[in-house]
Amino acid sequence: MMQAGNGVRDVQALEQGDRLASLGALIAGVAHEVNTPLGIGVSAASTLQVLAEQIRQRYGSGEMTRSDLERFIQLAIDSSDLVVKNLQRAAELMQSVKQVAVDQASGEQRHFPLKSYLDGVVTSLSPKFKNTPHRVTVTCPPGLSVDGHPGVLAQIVTNFIANSLIHGFSPDRAGTITLDARADGGDIVMTYRDDGVGIAPEHLGRVFEPFFTTRRGTGGSGLGLYVVQSLVTRRLGGRVDLSSEPGRGVEFTVRFPARPAARAAA
Repeated sequence: MMQAGNGVRDVQALEQGDRLASLGALIAGVAHEVNTPLGIGVSAASTLQVLAEQIRQRYGSGEMTRSDLERFIQLAIDSSDLVVKNLQRAAELMQSVKQVAVDQASGEQRHFPLKSYLDGVVTSLSPKFKNTPHRVTVTCPPGLSVDGHPGVLAQIVTNFIANSLIHGFSPDRAGTITLDARADGGDIVMTYRDDGVGIAPEHLGRVFEPFFTTRRGTGGSGLGLYVVQSLVTRRLGGRVDLSSEPGRGVEFTVRFPARPAARAAA
């Protein structure tokens, strides 16, 4: 356990380490994911290049037939469609991760639309779900905005999802995660749910303790939810509550001011 005298510095160090680990995993995962659409796009463009050279040679030699031209046109349309779709996919992935990565690295406070930001965070985490049957849905009023720390929210959501993947979902069934955000007076209430295995009653009161995990050696560090609670209380000025039953998943409710007092008084 951590010494009381060094508590603040220890918490800051854990937050920093968790943030850097999340950022590194985010960048590595997206870099790997972007390789697929880029590879398909390059392959389609190369094929189109070869076909264009073949049709040029046949045209130059006077051997090109109407069927040659028709076949080239159709192949050119198909190849171009592949190039455009896969480049768009790569661009969407990079755009979704760009702001999330900047926010996590800088930790700066700014005004941002909550729905699009949460969508971007989930998209940036898509490599974690690529080979799983699990799915994530986000619900939030489109006009809802926050004046706060988007990087902190990204780190919280990342830790929640990692917790579900490591602890909540069994490999033999598809899991569902829902992330719901709404305004309640001057607060934002963000509710995270999964339909996984839930938490045993004897563990329910310990999940926010540092280094507590039931998966030591299999991906659980025991720090994810501790860091979440620290970020919510220390950085967002809010609170996080948990409810769970074995076999009925988990529900985390995060409540924090939509506009911190420091900014509201400015």
